[in-house]
Parts: sequence; structure tokens; C-alpha cells
Amino acid sequence: MAAAQIPSPAHCCKSDPLNGALGHFLEDCRAVGSRVTCNPAPVDTDEDWLIRVSGEVSNLLAMAGFTQEGQLGDYTGNIEGGFQSWRKDTVNLIVTSDVGFFDRFVTASLLAARFNLLLKEDRIALFQAVLYGRHAL
Repeated sequence: MAAAQIPSPAHCCKSDPLNGALGHFLEDCRAVGSRVTCNPAPVDTDEDWLIRVSGEVSNLLAMAGFTQEGQLGDYTGNIEGGFQSWRKDTVNLIVTSDVGFFDRFVTASLLAARFNLLLKEDRIALFQAVLYGRHAL
């Protein structure tokens, strides 16, 4: 079985869901979510991107037509994790400046792909364990 592949930053730059809106603030990004971790990939889901930035980009995202979803604490672990969720049409962005969070998220995505976790609750449990050290039953 081939190792799971999450698109690299170079791929992100070619397929930048923000069309360059973040400019020099964009440090790294990866396509994530069930479209890239599940085989077969679902076709009826949103397009998810993990974005690592080097500064405050809320105004830039809003000017690009994205709206912030949820408030601090709406997402399990958000208080510890340091990310914001943004949406435009069917594109979801998970935006962080935390390198550790970004790296753990990429690791969780690679594991979800390797194990081909097709059930959403299994993917959530894996991400909770990798991102926040939470045990899931």
C-alpha cells in the first residue's frame, strides 16, 4: 500500500484557494479533510484547507469573501489549539499561526489517510487524540 500523500506547500501555491489574498503572510498550506484522506473520496463534501500564516489575516480573509465561523471555544480544543475557521461557499479554511498545531494537524491527516478512516466519528477521534492528547472511546 502506498503511503498517504497530502499535497505539499508547492501544490497549495498552485491551487491557492485564496488566489494570493494572503500574500507574504501565507507560510504553508495543505489540502486536508475527507476529500484527501478517504478512499474513495466523497464528492459531496466541502473543500478543506489547513493554512499556516505569519500574522493577523482576518481582514485579508474577509476582503477575499470569507466569513469566520464560530467563536472561540465552539470547536473542541480551540481554546488550546489556536486556529480559526473561515468559510466561502464550499471552501473551508483552518487558519493558524501555531507551527506545532499545523504539524500535528498534518500528522493526523496523514494517519487518517493511511488508515482510510471513512467514518467521520473515527476521524474526529483521531484528530482529538493527535491535536490535543484527548482519549476517545
